[in-house]
Amino acid sequence: MTGKKTVILVAWDNETEVSLSDADKQRLDDNNIEIVYTGIGKINATRVATALCVRNQYAPDMDLHIVNVGCAGSHTTGVRTLIKPNAFIQRDMDARQFGYEQYRTPEEVKWIIGGDDLDHDLTVVCATGDNANGYSETSDEAPAFDAVDMEAFAFAHVCAHYGVKFTCFKWITDLAAEDSTIEELIENNKLLPWTQIIDEILMD
Repeated sequence: MTGKKTVILVAWDNETEVSLSDADKQRLDDNNIEIVYTGIGKINATRVATALCVRNQYAPDMDLHIVNVGCAGSHTTGVRTLIKPNAFIQRDMDARQFGYEQYRTPEEVKWIIGGDDLDHDLTVVCATGDNANGYSETSDEAPAFDAVDMEAFAFAHVCAHYGVKFTCFKWITDLAAEDSTIEELIENNKLLPWTQIIDEILMD
């Protein structure tokens, strides 16, 4: 019989230290759902997600479900809103001076994770990059980002490579603007709706 293991990947403890209640911690324990802190940025995200997926290859009787929960900025959604991105791009990949299109990794065909399966209908786009400059990385092709973060594309890319189910929840803490501050991000993170997120995970 095949079992199910759900792992929630969170970049930093600020996304849980106030908002995750004792009752919700107990719900996670009761349902064998583990939270793993990855650290911030694409390299940390890739390292942790790859380790989980490789380990899962040696557990054929276990279906792994990786869930990313984290804060993000947004050009399209107001603060203190929960969204579920379904397409992921690498906003800081830019090799246009060598003849490649924006957001495309040189010599790789697939640049949207999730979007290819949706006929390139970028319905809820999470744009990942190792900087806070999402406001300057839009284009005619992607004029606005529904979520601006530093990890989700890496999680999605690794999960797609290994055939592991991936779900993403982003809590909008700022408007991904030039004047966005770490103070507003931290303050809004205190309200990250873990009860709602856990409800959705358990219904999946």
